[in-house]
Amino acid sequence: MLSTYRDALKRFKAPGLSSAIIILIDNDSAAKPVLSAIKQITGIEPDRKAPFIRALANLYVVLTPLLPGKENSVIEDFFDDATRATKVNGKAFDASNSYSSASHYGKADFAYQVVQPNAETIDFSGFSQLLENISLAIEAHEKRLVP
Repeated sequence: MLSTYRDALKRFKAPGLSSAIIILIDNDSAAKPVLSAIKQITGIEPDRKAPFIRALANLYVVLTPLLPGKENSVIEDFFDDATRATKVNGKAFDASNSYSSASHYGKADFAYQVVQPNAETIDFSGFSQLLENISLAIEAHEKRLVP
């Protein structure tokens, strides 16, 4: 997507790019292709611990923040323990891509069968750093627009 976006930008001559576009991704092995593409575009090794990464123009990448003592993070890490412990049809949640469907359920079921129906009662306070990082990316973009 990053290279496609870069190529698409070249076709437009009119002013624009006034709003930040933010891509949120898990800060795990799945981020490697995105970070590699950013390095190709910018020539700079992206910092996985940075609040955000400006990929190009108005396109920013926000990685899920790394928790203390952890090398990786995924969006589900920011839900409280009680939410992550919710059983669905007697099965436990497993955020990995290699779970046993006989005893566990995955990320899509977590989103649609746990988070969506319980959004009014879930404690989202664990997302404060992630939301702060998104705000920082928006603010950084707005500062770039000031002549």
